[in-house]
Amino acid sequence: MIETNPSETVCTPKPASFTIRRGDRCEQWSFETLFDYGHRLLLKGKYEVGASVFAQLATSQDRGPGAHVLLAWCHAMRDDYSGSSATLHRALPREKYGDVASRLHDLFVLWRVGLFLDVKNELTQLASAHPELPSLCLLLGDLLKACGADKLSRCFYRRAIELDHPDGAISRSADSILKQSGHRANN
Repeated sequence: MIETNPSETVCTPKPASFTIRRGDRCEQWSFETLFDYGHRLLLKGKYEVGASVFAQLATSQDRGPGAHVLLAWCHAMRDDYSGSSATLHRALPREKYGDVASRLHDLFVLWRVGLFLDVKNELTQLASAHPELPSLCLLLGDLLKACGADKLSRCFYRRAIELDHPDGAISRSADSILKQSGHRANN
């Protein structure tokens, strides 16, 4: 916690690092680097490995629900709907987020069975109503990109960047997707 004056404080998450084994080497990765790696796995359809990455990230208590949301999405893409629902309900308590956990779970099931237009419409509403959850814009960007709506997907990746902390994991991941496609966050 950084004190700015006696009546106002700004909370910043503690730096988190994770030991990752790559072959015979161990490396230290930041939360943000590991999140970006896990997100890239999801984009490649590697849900089992992605789930293990996001399960590890979800152990960090001071990073918000973003890793949990992507973990729940991994569960749903692997037909583990009860795991998806449980993860969302733990990360998005009704007292704070209303029915977001249930609505997201329903969306993930629809996504899994290929009803992308329904997912797009409902996820757009949820993202609009809950700017405190930039992971929704990240997922919407992913959905639109997968459906070939590249220009619209870039809008949601930029929105995820705007909503997240400047150096946050979601912001970093969305920015790396934009850069990979030859765009910057402000283009």
